[in-house]
Amino acid sequence: MQTKNLPAEAPSIMDRAKCEEARGAFHQAIALYDLVLADAPQNPFALARRAYAKLCAQQYLEAIADFDASLSQYPNAPVTLMYRAEAKEHLGNLQGALSDYGASVAITPDSDVFAAMGLIHEYLGERPKAVGAYRRALELNANN
Repeated sequence: MQTKNLPAEAPSIMDRAKCEEARGAFHQAIALYDLVLADAPQNPFALARRAYAKLCAQQYLEAIADFDASLSQYPNAPVTLMYRAEAKEHLGNLQGALSDYGASVAITPDSDVFAAMGLIHEYLGERPKAVGAYRRALELNANN
């Protein structure tokens, strides 16, 4: 866990928030991340975790704002890019989602991300790009 600039009790609060996420209590998780961010408002890990909880709570615009703040400090975080892409996809910003998915797989290739890209390209009627993305997903995960 990235604990730079976090108060001493933050790791236990973050652990409690993750437990809340695991049981589907995303609003409670967000409240716990808010406690951590009250003392460390620019901590990129806490911002990314709160953004993920907001994504799960279907608070897409708010999630994107937190993902943006986290990525402004750590722009090469593939998981954060992937989840921001998912939030953009939910809002219908398919080009933005493709851009973030592309940035994510450029750092760490992932079959699920390529599959998501394939779905978007297919939806947009970009069959050759969809086939290419699906092919890459299969190459990365030949067991599926």
